[in-house]
Amino acid sequence: MGVDYTGNFGIGFKIDNNIDFDEDPRFCDYDCMTEYIEDKIHEDYNFFEVGNGAYTGEEDDFYVVLKNPFKNGCNLIKAKGDLREYIALELNLDIDGDFDCFGGIRMW
Repeated sequence: MGVDYTGNFGIGFKIDNNIDFDEDPRFCDYDCMTEYIEDKIHEDYNFFEVGNGAYTGEEDDFYVVLKNPFKNGCNLIKAKGDLREYIALELNLDIDGDFDCFGGIRMW
């Protein structure tokens, strides 16, 4: 048995992934967080997951990050606000924590 993995990193927000995709009507057309975000993600943003849930059965952590964080210079205040608003209003997801640099490995 082999292990596949991806290394991921970015500047953005960790997503609260305590969603029941069978019960919550906002997400009833989707089977999982990955499928949902892949369908909804805007071209200015990326997302990734970190963890080994494929082996342990635990939930992986999800992050929505800026695709090009420094396209308008080093000041990220506007980009942070735009991303926070996008996650809340367009993705209908809750944020878990602060805007930060994130990274890790996803294994499956």
